[in-house]
Amino acid sequence: MSNMSVDTKEVAVCEWVRTFTHAEHVQSLQDLSNGLVFGQILCEVSDHHFGQQQASADHDAITKSPVLAAKHIKTLVGLLVGYFKGDFSKSVEVDNIDSALMARNNDPIQIYRVLQLVVGAVVM
Repeated sequence: MSNMSVDTKEVAVCEWVRTFTHAEHVQSLQDLSNGLVFGQILCEVSDHHFGQQQASADHDAITKSPVLAAKHIKTLVGLLVGYFKGDFSKSVEVDNIDSALMARNNDPIQIYRVLQLVVGAVVM
């Protein structure tokens, strides 16, 4: 477990996320809970793998509906699994990610789990 306080960790995550295009508005983990910002970051990593999903996502509906946000997150996680397996021959554990809990409750543990995959995709 990290010695970094929750607030410090959240600030650091938000600062990192804001370094990406179209993510300047992110001020808290809650801004990441619908998966849209993660999708935008992933498009910068590989438009080939993530661009179609992001382009077809109904941003307004996802923002308003936790059910649609959870579906969007689940799709992104599935695309990430394929990205790691297909491009890097790596398997990633995603069974512990609860997209509904992330979307409905802004659950920080779930947000950090998805964030770990996104960071992995960025640095690979």
